[in-house]
Amino acid sequence: MDNARRELEQQFSQRQVEIKVFYSPDGSQALVESYNYGTESSAFIHYAYDAAAGLIDARNSTGHSWQEWRTAPFEA
Repeated sequence: MDNARRELEQQFSQRQVEIKVFYSPDGSQALVESYNYGTESSAFIHYAYDAAAGLIDARNSTGHSWQEWRTAPFEA
């Protein structure tokens, strides 16, 4: 895990990776986009808070409409 973190920090410092975070209108869900400039590809992870279970569900995400969602700066 420590090696993965160092690699990600190196990619950030070299501007190889850009992270964007989008929130649903009600704030209960988030979409994290990671764009890799080296491979010119994006990866998306969708997070949803389940209030009844008190858990956060995370999964890869494709094919969803994110038009109403707002963006916010990523803070490490």
